[in-house]
Amino acid sequence: MYFGKGIGQDNVGEVPGALASAAYEAPAFGSHRVMVVLQNDGNIVQTWFRSDGDVGSRVLGRIAATIDIAAFQDQNGLDHILVLTSDGHIIELTAKSNTAAAPRILGQVPGASLSFANNRSGQKVATPEYVHIGDVGRRVVEWR
Repeated sequence: MYFGKGIGQDNVGEVPGALASAAYEAPAFGSHRVMVVLQNDGNIVQTWFRSDGDVGSRVLGRIAATIDIAAFQDQNGLDHILVLTSDGHIIELTAKSNTAAAPRILGQVPGASLSFANNRSGQKVATPEYVHIGDVGRRVVEWR
């Protein structure tokens, strides 16, 4: 997993049953690096770590029929975990630092084999303003 300019790598462990993952830096959460993993059973696992050895992990929730995940922390320190379901629903889980995650459905983008689109550096495109969703036909939808 690479952060910043891609000059360092941290091996944080194996995750059996991982379908998809996303990572972001969380300055408001003690400058941790955070990885969220979507497991094949629908569990969403959040793991955080720092170079000083401070690590932790928790299950944020479980969502059925999930296919992809993206995540970011906004300017107010709120973590946004976006989950895409097989029928195109976008579900958002929000949490601040280590508080309980609150889920809500943002909408639906129907299409075959949807996934969150990656930018040129291979990172999922998710920001406080928009998220990019791609389908097999190479169409990219910007969800605002």
